[in-house]
Amino acid sequence: FDAAGAPAADPPGAADGPFAEPADVALGLAGEWFVSDRAAHAVYAFDASGRSLFTLGEPGLPGDDFAHLRSPDGLAVDAAGRLYVADSGNHRMQVFAADGAYLSTVGGVRGPGTGGFFEPGGVAVGPDGRVYVADTYQHRVQVFTPAGGAWLPASVNGFGRRASSAILSLAEFDGGLFAGTRDEGGGGLWRRAADGSWAAMAQPGFGAPGHHAVQALGGSTFSPRT
Repeated sequence: FDAAGAPAADPPGAADGPFAEPADVALGLAGEWFVSDRAAHAVYAFDASGRSLFTLGEPGLPGDDFAHLRSPDGLAVDAAGRLYVADSGNHRMQVFAADGAYLSTVGGVRGPGTGGFFEPGGVAVGPDGRVYVADTYQHRVQVFTPAGGAWLPASVNGFGRRASSAILSLAEFDGGLFAGTRDEGGGGLWRRAADGSWAAMAQPGFGAPGHHAVQALGGSTFSPRT
């Protein structure tokens, strides 16, 4: 849509074929925006007018080296313009510069240890540079902080019904960090307090019947209230 709310005449994705399975959208510091496409195994970058800038990964060809992605999901941009990609199928988070240059990788090993992931979903960035990653099927949020060019684990938070649910998405809204979940009873919504504890904001299955998961949440930089 344009600024007036009318559908764009030439929407992004039309020139190179439509998106296959768009998962998340993030806005850059210069007005550019990024779209993750799980089925295409790629992240597409566009300028503010919708013109293509570059593509991360090779559309249609998954891989596990630094130049490829596998079912990318959540996206986030930090105060320096760096783009964080939850490379879900590779059980890792990829970090790229604003121009698409590869910078670093967090994780890459499926497992329960700190720094290990099982199909990470949502990503959010705090004002202090900490990165929050929804470790989907291990039902926890892992937190990382940069130190000397490497990413170090800051903490791991778990909440909800670990045996039957999964954390799918993360986003900031009104000064708080929110997480969307999937549970056997339906989709749930949780909020993180300033002390790090989590509280359910909506019970599984809220909203319309058949609402089974909170797959995506929109927000901006996470800024915890004090």
